[in-house]
Amino acid sequence: MGKSQLHLEENPTLKDFQNYVATLVKERGFDKETIPEIFMLFLEECGEMAKAARKTTKIKSDKNSKDHNLRHEIADVFIYLLDICN
Repeated sequence: MGKSQLHLEENPTLKDFQNYVATLVKERGFDKETIPEIFMLFLEECGEMAKAARKTTKIKSDKNSKDHNLRHEIADVFIYLLDICN
């Protein structure tokens, strides 16, 4: 595998983020995923984001559930949304 082509400008625009995600998806071999497949992954990430938000705001949740970092989950949701839009 060659050198990564991932690069994001210092003050990225929405188009910069879209280009970044398009490159990321291609580099990691997910460029053949269908919109329904990406959408289901997006929904999974939304659930993880909601779970992380519940824990962060101290809303009652299952103490045995996996911990999720809210910032990471928000980023994952954003990435999948951009992937769908691309």
